[in-house]
Amino acid sequence: MRSDREMLELILATARADARVRAVILSGSRADPFVAPDALQDFDVVFVVDEVAPFRADLGWTRVFGEPAIVQLPDAMLGAPPRADGGFAVLMQFIDGHRIDLTLLPASAMTGFEHDGPSTVLYDPAGLVPLPPPPEAPHHLPEPPTRQAFADVCNEFWWVAPYVAKGLVRGELTYARHHLDTVLRAQLLTMLDWYVLGASGGARGAGKHGRFLRRELPGELWSLLEATYADAQTERAWAALEALATLFRRVAGAVAERHGFTYLAGDDERVTTLLRRMRARGDGAGPARAWPVPSGRPTALAKVLGELPDLFAWPDGRRVATTAEWPERASAWRDLIVELAYGGLPPAAERLELEVRSETRLRHLPGAPRWRSVRLHLAVAGAELSFALRLLLPEVSAPVPAIAYGDGCWWNLSDQALTGFAERGIALASFDRTEVAPDVVPAAIAGLRDSLAGSGPVASNGGGAPPLRCGGLFDLLPDHRFGALSAWAWAYQRVVDLLLLVPEIDPQRIGVTGFSRGAKAALLAGAVDPRIALVHAHASGAGGAAPYRLLGEGAETLDVARAFPTWFGPQLAGFRGREHALPFDQHALLACVAPRALLLSGGVDDRWANPEGTLQAAWAAREAYRFVGAADALTIMFRRGGHAHTLEDWERLLEIAAWHWLAGCDPAGRDPAGCDPAGRDSLPFEGLRPAFRWRAPAAEEA
Repeated sequence: MRSDREMLELILATARADARVRAVILSGSRADPFVAPDALQDFDVVFVVDEVAPFRADLGWTRVFGEPAIVQLPDAMLGAPPRADGGFAVLMQFIDGHRIDLTLLPASAMTGFEHDGPSTVLYDPAGLVPLPPPPEAPHHLPEPPTRQAFADVCNEFWWVAPYVAKGLVRGELTYARHHLDTVLRAQLLTMLDWYVLGASGGARGAGKHGRFLRRELPGELWSLLEATYADAQTERAWAALEALATLFRRVAGAVAERHGFTYLAGDDERVTTLLRRMRARGDGAGPARAWPVPSGRPTALAKVLGELPDLFAWPDGRRVATTAEWPERASAWRDLIVELAYGGLPPAAERLELEVRSETRLRHLPGAPRWRSVRLHLAVAGAELSFALRLLLPEVSAPVPAIAYGDGCWWNLSDQALTGFAERGIALASFDRTEVAPDVVPAAIAGLRDSLAGSGPVASNGGGAPPLRCGGLFDLLPDHRFGALSAWAWAYQRVVDLLLLVPEIDPQRIGVTGFSRGAKAALLAGAVDPRIALVHAHASGAGGAAPYRLLGEGAETLDVARAFPTWFGPQLAGFRGREHALPFDQHALLACVAPRALLLSGGVDDRWANPEGTLQAAWAAREAYRFVGAADALTIMFRRGGHAHTLEDWERLLEIAAWHWLAGCDPAGRDPAGCDPAGRDSLPFEGLRPAFRWRAPAAEEA
């Protein structure tokens, strides 16, 4: 294969040898300094010529570039419209692997000519070609979404999704895959383009056919996008459809929030319910398929415990012998994990002030609960930090339980979910954790993240926090080593501070919940704050409820500490590749919640969040719960599906909260459907509800 330099010299020599060629422009990825070069890049070249017709009439002159495997003339194809600029394209794929996309443009087209993205003028003795824009100038950007365009893309996505299901139920592979890979994916890519445009502040898009999505998307979203590609197997096509829907839901919600649009969650939920029913039909010949659920104590428990650090052993060999000794051991685990994994915790606020912004009634919800909007003003290190909080207060005479939810940046709350809180008489405190510490990896860190391939710890500034931790608490406490997860857990604690002062809230019944990275933060907050009576971590993955040592297929690994260095403390990434050297694992963090209520949930098909490992960590942590006499306080529930926060997940949380706090009934004394339909014995860990399934780990199968 000829070298890139040889190809460029050949292109320039050909132009200079022909007096009819007045200038040469190189465009595309080879002219873009921000695109990593590789041998497969095309040479996108423009020859500015006196007249195009002579070159077009006899293409023999192109043989100088080499032996082609195939040539395409798009402007000569049947139905091709005449070009307004008078140009003509000759696309040449050579047998040695190189490709030249050569466009002939008349010199007259240089009047008002605009470069299509990054360009370099290679040859222009007469100065015909206008100067190209600077390489950092935005290019190939999508038009920002309008309200109508956004609504149309959402409508088309959910309208077409049942076509995929219909084809899969009928066994019509090509029909199903056409709608999956062509129609649905087109709507997803449009939404992802808008997502990247917004996340980059209008500086970048996803690129042609989403080519830059791997660079632009957070690791979780990229993994979800990978899961949308299926083979010819029907089950994998179903999984790809579910991943498409989950990813679309997440990015559409983010785009809607950024632009002030309304995401029609009702369309989403109704179509999603329809898709589940269609999938349950199988081939249309019988009832819904049964999903196996394990029961009884796991036979593989001894093997799991052998893989993980012993919860009851001290480093010097002593063992915890009585329940009175457990709090001290739990405290030691807590201190070790918080410091080594998360970089410590920020100090408590020196002062908390509450500013009530507004209060209204949500009359469309049961009981017309109050919706109070407040802002918390916190004194930290002599400076002030504030963030907003929205409080849903059911109209109940007695003090009510409350659940704090920190993913206000994603929302994930429909009217149906809020209805569940109102019906059961449980308050909801929703806030945006990203007001306390940003959830976006700065562009400079993105480059650092991609370059970190070694096994040593992330570089730090003078022993302090890893570089470029900025915004929120990071700015107020620049000498501390904590990561964003600690900052978000700190925010949960400040919300608890507030809830303890609200007379409508029962201080003994406060819980926390979060999804994905928000679940990691909620779990950390619950592990370190004994005031939190119920902890719910949904799809928390690595750094949450999933262990680093026990990984299911496709699970998130300790690489997360390098992919998102601002989330963790500076030491954790140093254990990448030697996870068994860690003096702890996440089962110990789960055990630190005991004897308080702990709910772990997720989707069994959410491979990235490591459902197998989460279950095994729960097995191990439940030994501590048993030891302190609170075995029923640890519950794990999995549903079918992938990485999403669905209405079904909210309902499961409210069921568990009602079981622990309301004796399975709502404040009015009713026993609403779904409160505890299968009886108390179905809720603890050993009797997973039949509505959920678990794909057993290989160790248990063995």
